[in-house]
Amino acid sequence: MNSRKNPLLNRLTNPVLRGTVVYTAASVINAAIPFFLLPILTRYLTPEEYGFVSTFMACVSIFLLLVGLEQSGFVSVNFFSVSKSQLRVYLSNICLVSLLIVTVLLVAVSLWPDFFSRTIQLRSKWIFFSIVVAYFQSLSQLNLTLLQLESRPVTYGIFQISNSLVNYVVSIVLVVSFGMKEDGRILGIVSAGLLYGTASLFYLIHKDLLKPTLNPAIMRASVGFSLPLVAHSLAGWVNSGLDRILINNMVSVSENGLYSISYQIAMIVGMVASSFNRAFTPHIFEQLNTAGETFDVKVKLVRYTWIYYVLLTCFAAGMYVFSPLILSLLVDQSFYGAGEYLTWILIGFLADGFYYGVVNYLFHLRKTHYIAMITVSSCIVHFLISYFLLPRLGTIAAAYATAAGYIMSFVLTFLVTQKAYPLPWRAGLKSLFVKANGE
Repeated sequence: MNSRKNPLLNRLTNPVLRGTVVYTAASVINAAIPFFLLPILTRYLTPEEYGFVSTFMACVSIFLLLVGLEQSGFVSVNFFSVSKSQLRVYLSNICLVSLLIVTVLLVAVSLWPDFFSRTIQLRSKWIFFSIVVAYFQSLSQLNLTLLQLESRPVTYGIFQISNSLVNYVVSIVLVVSFGMKEDGRILGIVSAGLLYGTASLFYLIHKDLLKPTLNPAIMRASVGFSLPLVAHSLAGWVNSGLDRILINNMVSVSENGLYSISYQIAMIVGMVASSFNRAFTPHIFEQLNTAGETFDVKVKLVRYTWIYYVLLTCFAAGMYVFSPLILSLLVDQSFYGAGEYLTWILIGFLADGFYYGVVNYLFHLRKTHYIAMITVSSCIVHFLISYFLLPRLGTIAAAYATAAGYIMSFVLTFLVTQKAYPLPWRAGLKSLFVKANGE
C-alpha cells in the first residue's frame, strides 16, 4: 500500500504521533493499576494504616524533589548539544549532587529522629527509607528522561508499567499473605524503588554514561538551572502532599487515609485531563508554528478546547453522580467516609483540567515566569485555607483548599493568557454550534 495515498498510515507511522500514543497509553495503564488493587488494599488495611502509607508516599515525593532537584531537565536541554564524553561528566556530577543531598538528609534524620517522626507522624525508620527510595527513584527518573530523549517510548512504557506492577504485587503478597499491614505496603514501594533504581544505575554503567569525575562547574550549572524548577514543583507538592502532613497533625492519621482514597479516586479526572494535554499539546504547537497564528487557526484550537471542556465536565459530573457506586466497587466499607471529600476534590481536578486548556499558550509565548508566579500564589492560598480551617472544620477543609487552589490557578492562567495572547472564545463556541448544525 502506498503511504502517500493513505494519510491514516502516514499519521500512524509519524514518530511524534506514535510516541504520543505510546506515552499516553503507558500513563493510563500505569495510573489504572492502583485502582484495580484498591479493593484488596482497603479490605486488609484500616483507614489509619492507609493514612500511614499515604504519609510515606508524600515523604518520598518531597524528598524526591529535594534529592533529584529536577536535574533531569538540565540533561534534556543539553542532551543534543554535548558529546557523549561530556554527557558522561554531566550525568556523573548530577548523581553526585543527589548523593550529597541524600547524605545530608540521612544525617539530619539520624540526629533528630524524634523531631521528624513527631512532625510527620511516621516512624523514623520509614522516614529514613523514604529518603533512600527517593534517591533510587531519582536514578529511575534520570533513566526515563534518557529513554525519552532517545525516542524509545515502548521501552519507557515497559519500564514504567513493570515498576508499578512490582510495587503493587509485592505489596499485595506482603499485606495479604503475610499480614504485614501498612509495613507490607510500604515495603512494596521500597522494593520497587530500590530494584528499578539499581537497574537504572546498571543501565547507565552499561551504556558507558557514567564517568566518576568531579566537576564543580557542572554541579553549579545543574543546580542553578534546576532550582527554579524545584520551586515550581515544590509548589505543586503543596497541592498534593502537604495536606496529608497537616491532616495527620491537625485531625488524625485515620482521616488522612480517607482523604487519600477520595483524592486517588478523583485523580481519574486528572488522568483524563493529563492524557488530553499530552495528545493535544503537540497539535497546538504544530498548528501555531506551521499554519500560523491566524484567526481561523485560533478559532479551530478554541473549538477543540470547548469540546474538551464539555466532555471533561460531563465526565466529572458522572463521577460525582456515580461516586457511591464507585466507592462500593473500589473500597472496603470502612472507607466509605471518603465520599464526604470527593465532591470538592473532583471540582478541583476539573478546574485543573480546564487549566490545561489555556496554559500551553503561555508556553508557546515562553512566558513561563507567569506560570511559576500563578502556581506559587495558588499554593499559598491552598496552604492558608488548610492551615487555618483544618482545626475548625476538620478534613473537609483540605478538600475546600484543593478546589480553591486549582480554581484560582485556572482563573489566573486564563486571565493572563487572554491578556498576553487573546483567544476567540465566543467565535470558537459559535463555530462549534455551526459545525453541529452542518452549516
